[in-house]
Amino acid sequence: MTDSELPLTSDEITAEWLNRALSDAGVLNGATIGSFEREVIGGDVGFVGELSRITLRYDEPVAGVPVSLIAKLPTQIEAVRNISLAFGFYEREVRFYQDLAEHIGVRTPRCYLSAMEPASGRFVLLLEDLAPGRGGDQLASCALDEAKLILGEVAKLHAQWWNSPRFAEFPWLPTIDDPLLTQVLSVVYQQSWPFFVEQFAGQLPDAIFDIGERFGKSFTTLVDSLKPRPSTLVHTDFRLDNMFFDLADGSPFALIDWQLVQRGLGTGDVAYFLAGNFPIDIRRGHQTDLLHIYHDALLSHGVTDYDFEECLEDYRRAALFMMIFLVTGREQVDMNAYGDRAQTLIDTMMERYTTAILDLDAAEFLSA
Repeated sequence: MTDSELPLTSDEITAEWLNRALSDAGVLNGATIGSFEREVIGGDVGFVGELSRITLRYDEPVAGVPVSLIAKLPTQIEAVRNISLAFGFYEREVRFYQDLAEHIGVRTPRCYLSAMEPASGRFVLLLEDLAPGRGGDQLASCALDEAKLILGEVAKLHAQWWNSPRFAEFPWLPTIDDPLLTQVLSVVYQQSWPFFVEQFAGQLPDAIFDIGERFGKSFTTLVDSLKPRPSTLVHTDFRLDNMFFDLADGSPFALIDWQLVQRGLGTGDVAYFLAGNFPIDIRRGHQTDLLHIYHDALLSHGVTDYDFEECLEDYRRAALFMMIFLVTGREQVDMNAYGDRAQTLIDTMMERYTTAILDLDAAEFLSA
């Protein structure tokens, strides 16, 4: 299938196109799709892509073919699509499924098609539908036993890629200290900062605005300070909305949405998860124990020369970098284009992340 044949939106997907795509993927076993039903999903969960569940109807029953799948294409919200293209989010996820998904040690959806036309920004992913597995809910949070499972899984991922020489095989995979990425992030952060101040003045503690101002001014120096730290494969959007549990094949856990994948601090995923997915009092009461769970799992999977005090310091350091998520690009996105849950989610994350930054005294690293 050529790039010129990629649909721009899920409205352009046809039975003929699906037959060619899935036949090329070798999953139809001689079956023919006669028709399908499309249901747009994830409007209040995902922000950068258009997700649809495609329920397939075959001309004749054939064993072993998918009954449904998930189609992921660029969002039709222009501002978000432009940001995603500028930072290479779509290309990262396409390449992740082409190059990495089978080698990360964590369950991900099976990929039937991963294709992109870089010149136009068109891309399509056809992915395994993980339903009836249970999807996570960031607002509802999860039980502590489930959090331990999640941290064990991400530790397995991080340990497998800990300072790995294999990263040289994937030049498309950005590092958090990539000079071009650093420059772009710094500029976009500074452009977004006045809007952030105007929008949240009076709603957030004054200390956050001081930290955010200093963070923007010292961003390049802060990024440089990460170079000596251990580097691994990080998901970067590690939250419950991107997780599935109790899958039909017996897998207890799967991780989706890899458009932000990069090399960086493993504790970036941990801080993003613990700070953003639990009520503040729960995170305060259990984060040290949960961080120990993560650190112990790293060691059990082969990481050496990384004691808990280093892990705790990297966790605090990673919390400071959550300012990027809070500030960058916010003025370009009209939240009215999303549903009520999305706005509630943003407000909740804003409160939880800023509180975590203050609780962890992450501003200490601004003067380092």
